[in-house]
Amino acid sequence: MAFTDYFAPIKRVSQQHRGVIIMFNTTLALLVTGELCLREVVPASMVLSVDSVAAVLLQPLGLLGLGFLLAGLLMWSVLLVRHQISFFYPLWGLGSVVLLGLSWLRPSGWVDPKALFGVLLVLLGAGLLMRGGHSRS
Repeated sequence: MAFTDYFAPIKRVSQQHRGVIIMFNTTLALLVTGELCLREVVPASMVLSVDSVAAVLLQPLGLLGLGFLLAGLLMWSVLLVRHQISFFYPLWGLGSVVLLGLSWLRPSGWVDPKALFGVLLVLLGAGLLMRGGHSRS
């Protein structure tokens, strides 16, 4: 089997679902951006209370992060209404992979070995899905 033969199913799937994949990537970008904005505002040792939530939302970056998250969740809802969750759920884990990678680039970004193992599982699942494990009904 040639190396290019391995990627033929991925090309076939991407041609069939081009608009859906663009919408999914936009959703993923919104959610990851919102999460990164909130990580900059929320201290790691924050105790959940009404005052602490209000303090986060009164900061521009916190409000922007919440807006990105809400827009991403709205787009996610639209995707799930139109298409099967069995196609998107394994790909959803790619958001965690991107977030972990971006967190690792930060100066204080230490990555837990369990998180790395989870990333490997997500990548394996997404690879199997794109290889042809999805059938549209």
